[in-house]
Amino acid sequence: MSRWSPTFLAAVAAVIATPTLASPHEIAPSAQAEAALEVVRGLNVVSMRPMRLSPHPPRARDGVQGGALADAPAIIRISGDPGRLYRIRMPRILLADDSLAVIEELRVWSLGSGDITQSRVAQVGPGGRDVLRVSGRLRLLRPEAARAMFATLPISIDYE
Repeated sequence: MSRWSPTFLAAVAAVIATPTLASPHEIAPSAQAEAALEVVRGLNVVSMRPMRLSPHPPRARDGVQGGALADAPAIIRISGDPGRLYRIRMPRILLADDSLAVIEELRVWSLGSGDITQSRVAQVGPGGRDVLRVSGRLRLLRPEAARAMFATLPISIDYE
């Protein structure tokens, strides 16, 4: 047998349900949300030509190898959102082939922004494109190491 009468239980249930039955005028109006969407075109980086360096100044008709001149800069094509700034991260000096040579005095030139060697910041052009030229000077650490050498220059390019 229950200690509570059915009338008492119905009254308690009505009191509990009352707040949920409140009129719409008693509920505070919610703030209206606003949002904006900005479509950002991803930055696309394509290496068009590798950098070729010679440990000595090239002579007039010398150094042509497969259509690329010795001491030719690397060519990198950039495409992305027109007008956006981007930053280039790369080392200032690089050891090549088991430390037989050093690539130093690395320089970066942007078609749209000019010489960006110090700032390493450029701007995507109005057409959504830019071209970078990266060059340096190859210095042999041991003169007997004068041979074809290879090095990978790590370059990171991201929106600013």
